Amino acid sequence: MKNLFILGILFFLFSLTYGQTLQSPDGKFKMTFSLSDSTPNYNLVYNGKTIIKPSKLGLELKNDQKSLMNGFTIIDSTRAAFDENWTPVWGEVKKIRNHYNE
Repeated sequence: MKNLFILGILFFLFSLTYGQTLQSPDGKFKMTFSLSDSTPNYNLVYNGKTIIKPSKLGLELKNDQKSLMNGFTIIDSTRAAFDENWTPVWGEVKKIRNHYNE
């Protein structure tokens, strides 16, 4: 019974913050975006070390009727990967790899 109660609390806390995690192709960088009380947040981890602690996203505009600091909802999210090689016109290398996740 106690375990069910703890599991219920954890599920409730998880449902309050909905987020997405994006990793670099080599897995060294991990960025997390989430909503906490309708305010967008992000943080960045590199090789398991926190580089940017959870921080709020948004814009505060002077004389603005609608705040760009909160009131957001996540409607949909998609993931994609991109990987190509391209040849520069001139330079030190013959081919450049453009590889990322989005």
